[in-house]
Formats: sequence, structure tokens, C-alpha cells
Amino acid sequence: MKIFMGKDSCGTSLGAILLVAVLCSPVYADSPALEQLKTYLAALQEILRDPKLAGAENLSQRRELARVILGQIFDFEEMSRRSLGGNARTYSDRLGEFTPLFVDFLEHAYMGTLEDNGEAKIQYGKEIIDRKFVEIDTRAKLKNNKEYGVKYKLYQSPAGWRAYDVVVEGISLVNNYRAQFDRILSKKSFDGLLQDLRDQKANFKE
Repeated sequence: MKIFMGKDSCGTSLGAILLVAVLCSPVYADSPALEQLKTYLAALQEILRDPKLAGAENLSQRRELARVILGQIFDFEEMSRRSLGGNARTYSDRLGEFTPLFVDFLEHAYMGTLEDNGEAKIQYGKEIIDRKFVEIDTRAKLKNNKEYGVKYKLYQSPAGWRAYDVVVEGISLVNNYRAQFDRILSKKSFDGLLQDLRDQKANFKE
């Protein structure tokens, strides 16, 4: 069973909404979570727009630098655990195998879209703050002039504010993959799911 990456999985937009340039200043002071998100997104954009890192010959260096910044934006372990849902408890002893495969899958699925939209712009909207959790509404405009409503869900991890989910036009990345993994694990073993992730990676082109 293939892991689906069509429109409903936000495949056309996830990479682009991670790249931003601030178009307007909020009328209120930025929260620590928003300030950190803006800082790292701007750093990511600088990498992807740097002419010295452009082209296929600089692919490895460009993506290595991008991964470092993405690791400051997202808590991939938390995202992986939430994407498995209840299965994360059932297969808690296998999370060390699952997480790097899932993160690698996400990179191969969306990095190309990231790189194609290095000039994407965003307007920041409201924040909903609930102690250690923050939701930040944004509106992202891509280079093709399409716009997407994007919500970042962050929490205060031991390493600082990290995103554990993004919701594009009402579609949660985590919930989408959780539904897919539930379907796969209803038919296959956990080893089968891991193999599906490996197979998907093999099908991607750099």
C-alpha cells in the first residue's frame, strides 16, 4: 500500500508554506513562539535563495543546511509519534526505527517544493496561546500567486518552541498521515509499514 501524497495530504503546498518573508508587522508584540518561528523561517529562506547554494551541484550542501534549520522549526520526533497515534504506544519499542524513516520520507516528499518556492511570502494572523501550546495562523502566497491558509501548531519543548503539526487549508499533516498509517497497519505488520516508507524513498528523485 502506497503512502499517499496527493492534494489531500497537502503535498502541493507543505514545502512552500515553510518559506516566508514577512509582509506586515502585527499590531501586538510577537510571542516568543512567533518570534522564534519567524527567525528560523527567515534563515531557511536565506539558504534557499542564496545564489552560492543554487543548482544541482550544490544540492547536498543546500539540503544539509536546510535540514539544520528545519530541525529548529519542527520537533520531528513528536510529529512522528503523533502521526502514528495510538500505534505509537503499541509499537513504542519501534519508534527509533520509524522516526528517521518518516523524517526522511517527509524530506524527499517536500524538499523539492520548498526549493521551488524560496520567494514565497506570508502574512501572519492571530495567535492562540494556551500555556505551553501555541497556534499561529498565516496566509502563504506562492510564486504562482496561489494562496493557502496555514496554521502552525507549536509547543514548548525542552529545546524551545517547536512545531509538531501544520494545517493547510484545514488539512492537518499529522492527522492525514495518522489515518494512512492506521489503514496500513490494519492490513500489514509494522515491518510492512517501515518497508513502505523505504520503498517510497526509493521512488523519489533528488
